[in-house]
Amino acid sequence: MKNWFSKLGENFKRTSSNIKKAIASKKLDSITLEKLEEALISSDLGVSLTEQIIEDIKNKKFSSDSSRNQISEFLIRQFDSNQNKLKFKKELSPQVILVFGVNGSGKTTTIAKIANRAKKENLKLKIVAADTFRAAASEQLEEWGNKIGIEVLKGKYKEDPSSVVFKAHRQAKISKIDVLIVDTAGRLHNKKELMEELKKIIRIIKKNDETAPHEKILVLDSTIGQNTYNQIEAFNNYIGLDGVIMTKLDGSAKGGSLIGITKKYKIPIYAIGIGENKEDLIDFNAKEFINVLLGKNLGDNN
Repeated sequence: MKNWFSKLGENFKRTSSNIKKAIASKKLDSITLEKLEEALISSDLGVSLTEQIIEDIKNKKFSSDSSRNQISEFLIRQFDSNQNKLKFKKELSPQVILVFGVNGSGKTTTIAKIANRAKKENLKLKIVAADTFRAAASEQLEEWGNKIGIEVLKGKYKEDPSSVVFKAHRQAKISKIDVLIVDTAGRLHNKKELMEELKKIIRIIKKNDETAPHEKILVLDSTIGQNTYNQIEAFNNYIGLDGVIMTKLDGSAKGGSLIGITKKYKIPIYAIGIGENKEDLIDFNAKEFINVLLGKNLGDNN
């Protein structure tokens, strides 16, 4: 998606603009460094990384003439060199993609975006609505399914989610579906019974295919900033994560936490969400993201 940065929210753009102004200053004095530190922290880059950058500038590891490029290179190095992307694997027939996250993270909309991608690649797919306790959840998925032209499989009200997933998975294997996307109920990472339910879903999936689920994706709301670490810690410890999708960057100033996530957990950022439309999911590119965070590509050619 060209010029995806134009869809970023005003908060993110304002933060990027503040970073850009501080970096562009010809005189990197104590006042400028303080402004830069504030701007980096407000982006949720994290105190540790921010302090490291400021310290390097003070030690003249960054020159005032090329500080933006040097800081950009420094931040890009914080990312795991293996920046995986979500890839569809038709040969798995079906590839099971399990998606989860806390309530309000943008999980259901993200699933619709993933499904839209798969369909554009001419793959046969279905979505499973495994939230059997909230009628609104399956209704929202069905609305998206109708828009995209994808069947949504769902169970009865209050049916065991594991049972719904098991039957849908078995049906998908018989029907030779390429991709099966499983939408689970939104769950707080600190609610043990809900996390155990997620474990159970995974155990049941393995009864049909011991290699599945093939992708376990956590959807994170970028507006919660550093609290994303608590969620990643909990979900990763419970079931292990294959990748993360960060949503709502069109309304957040806190995208800097992406850097800290990859540095600390070595978990790939598959994509970022920048809107409510089915096309508003873009593959994460560290270099491109860092340039935007540092104020490049925001209406200038510098």
